[in-house]
Amino acid sequence: QESRGLGDVYKRQALLDRIAGGEDEYTEFKSSFSLSDDILLASIVALANGPTEGWIIFGVHDEGTLIGVLGADQFARSLTRLCEEQCVPSLRPDLEIVETEDATVVVLRIRGAKEDQPYRQRDREVYWLRRGARDQVATREDAEQFLEEQHRVWYPQLHTVEVQWFRSLTDVDLYLKPLNIIIGPNASGKSN
Repeated sequence: QESRGLGDVYKRQALLDRIAGGEDEYTEFKSSFSLSDDILLASIVALANGPTEGWIIFGVHDEGTLIGVLGADQFARSLTRLCEEQCVPSLRPDLEIVETEDATVVVLRIRGAKEDQPYRQRDREVYWLRRGARDQVATREDAEQFLEEQHRVWYPQLHTVEVQWFRSLTDVDLYLKPLNIIIGPNASGKSN
């Protein structure tokens, strides 16, 4: 197994855990896709308007089966252009090509800048919001009100911890889940 971008076992495992968790408000799978598809652009804009990072994972069926993406490098470049040119304001996505034992997938991680929200789709002049696992059209006023309500109650969540050369910790890279328990013998660096 090799991963370009995510690069290590912990982050590859984070991807596989996310796929195992299924689609939800912040995760979407795409098994067939076209960069001219308005449904794809709606999902990108809706996730950019969300309170936290959203993922679109290309090369995965809705039930979580990995099928892969052919020509992943070219597809990733085209996807970057789509986000930059068809989202207003321009959206700079975090794209990673991940090779697993079963397939090569493309992960589009979207974290819209709070100061730039709400985002809209350039060609259709519409705003998209994510409600549950569905994207909905909204007016600018509705989008602003929705975002205000979201940000009022949202607190950021740490997804990974990377530590190098802090006290007894030389190189630690952890993927965090909702509940994390650190165990080990006395004087092994748990407090650090």
